[in-house]
Parts: sequence; C-alpha cells; structure tokens
Amino acid sequence: MYRRVLVYRRVLVAIDGSEQSFRALDHAVAIAERFGAELIMLTVVPEAEHLPTEHTPERAARPEAESAKEESRYRERKWAQHREALTEAEYRVRKDHPNLEIVKIIKEGNPPDVIAEESDAADLVVLGSRGLDGAAGPEMGSTSKLVAESCKKTVLIVR
Repeated sequence: MYRRVLVYRRVLVAIDGSEQSFRALDHAVAIAERFGAELIMLTVVPEAEHLPTEHTPERAARPEAESAKEESRYRERKWAQHREALTEAEYRVRKDHPNLEIVKIIKEGNPPDVIAEESDAADLVVLGSRGLDGAAGPEMGSTSKLVAESCKKTVLIVR
C-alpha cells in the first residue's frame, strides 16, 4: 500500500482585508500550527490600472496633473488599506498563536501573478474564494481561479 506523507514547512496565505481572506487565514494558521510550519502572510496592492482610463470623459476632462494626483492618492489609499489588513491579520494570529513563526510580505502588482510568484517559496498556498472586489455568488473570483490555474504548488481555496 502506497502512503504519501504530506509535510508543510511554509504556508503562504493571501490577505486583502476581506472576510474571505481572514477565513483563509484561519485555515492557514491551523495547518501551520499542525505542521510547525512558517506562516507567510502576503498582501498584494493592485496596480493603479483600476482608475478610469484616458478614454473616459471624466478622466479626459481633467488636466494631466490632476490625473497624476488622483493616481497618487489611489495608490496611497490602497497601500494603507493593505498595510492595515496585514497588521490586523498579524494581530489575529499573535493573539492565539504567539509562538507561530510569521513572515509578512507586501508587494504591488497583479495579485494572481504576485501570489503565484511568491508561492515558489511555499509548500501550500491558501486564499479566499473571493476578495475585496469579488461579487457574491457561487463561482470563484478571478484571483483565486487564476492562482489555482497558474500556481505550481498545492492551493487551498476557502469559501
């Protein structure tokens, strides 16, 4: 009888501040505790591409300097939001698991790409089925779906 023993030494969990990401954190913590693994908490600040494009009337009517200021404010807000989510995640973990080894990473980019890249250093990737921008519904969000499709590591998607 073949029996494969799974051992997780590094568990990566994606945090964006959504309730789904905190549920994923709960699962990642339980797994890391069980295996004595390091917990890598990753948050990815989306690039400013979600701002209106130059082709929309509201953006085209503004001077370039105002658009640059708007993009800068957007980035500052997103960075603050993600730093806060990472701080909240660490607080939740430390409260009940003070001895768990934690690594915090904050990066900017396309979330599915960055999560997949960072997963190379982990044995398991844990993320919520929907993030902050995900609409409610039975299907997975685009980030979780893209990570599951592109990641070479085992991926646990939490509802």
